[in-house]
Amino acid sequence: MDSFNEFLEKVKTSLGSLNNYQGKIHVIMGNESCDLDSMISPLALGYLWYRRKPADTLVIPILSIPSADLCLRTENCYLLKKLGIDHSSLVFSDDLNLKELQNSKRLSISLVDHHMLSSDYKFLSMSVTEIFDHRPIDSNAAWDKNKVKIRIEQVGSCCTLIADEILNFQDQILTDNLTLLLHYGIIFDTIAFSPEAGRVKELDILVSKKLSERFPLDHDVKSVFDELWSAHNDVSHLTPKQLLSKDLKIVEGLPIPGLPMLVEDYLKLQDVLQDMTEFCKEKCSSVMVIIGLHVVECEGVNQVHRDVAVFNCGTNNEDLVNIIVTNLKNAPKLKGYDFDFEEISVSVSGIKCFKQNNIKLTRKHILPLLKDAYLKYKSN
Repeated sequence: MDSFNEFLEKVKTSLGSLNNYQGKIHVIMGNESCDLDSMISPLALGYLWYRRKPADTLVIPILSIPSADLCLRTENCYLLKKLGIDHSSLVFSDDLNLKELQNSKRLSISLVDHHMLSSDYKFLSMSVTEIFDHRPIDSNAAWDKNKVKIRIEQVGSCCTLIADEILNFQDQILTDNLTLLLHYGIIFDTIAFSPEAGRVKELDILVSKKLSERFPLDHDVKSVFDELWSAHNDVSHLTPKQLLSKDLKIVEGLPIPGLPMLVEDYLKLQDVLQDMTEFCKEKCSSVMVIIGLHVVECEGVNQVHRDVAVFNCGTNNEDLVNIIVTNLKNAPKLKGYDFDFEEISVSVSGIKCFKQNNIKLTRKHILPLLKDAYLKYKSN
């Protein structure tokens, strides 16, 4: 068995005797969307910590979703199955009582693929000792750099940063499965290193080259991306409401689902208005921002299409909706980048939908604007 797979099984087995364990515990957390990047990166960093052999420390990488939700991440499930990694060998958010561990004063935390704790995890802030992320720095970030190791770089994938850490430590620890996981994550996030998508950076390409030298891919990068994208889009078994949970982020209580299709097309699904309304009620929010992404091949090139919609399922939320829309449109002034939005007409009530003509900007550029909008709304 691949030693990376063995590490994951060893970690999961260790949970059975956690109550009797008296040593230090280091937890590595991806973000709460648990997309491919945020699944692979904490697992890979966990293996690096394990191979460094920290004295008297149990290393536990976790996926920041309940175990029952993994089936919604179709590309995650596909890749895990491809590499022979059983779901039962992974640790999920509902497998650990982080508050109890925090109270034990033995806990330290690495944040991966995010650098701001959600409201549900604010209590962990004093335990954070390490951060790896690739999104724009939140203006409210206030980590003490003397206490927290921080590596935040604008690269296409957080997997790039973790792979670079491993390569700089000792590339011999890279197993075949770990190398493929990291490489697949980078290829997927950069859309096969497509210049048109505007996500790939020099370090992504450099790290990819080094990973290829360690364990060559069976196929070219475009074929790898197409393979994962096909799995990502294999959502025929999911309801419109389940699709909203497939790649979900929440900022200040505001749900922000990412869809494997354009919102314009999602809104054509059966019972979609009912499902969106029920989803918002379950999340205790009457406003939701939905982000759509569609990639289609044209003459051998992957073309990217994006759109964004603001859904208002309440009766007293026009002020919040208007602030959100205004912030998004005023991004050039507020953040220095332009989505080049173009409003489009849709048939579902309570929705404002915008085609995003600047496809190089992603959800990580939208999130700070939504957070600012919500805080402005609450202060009024």
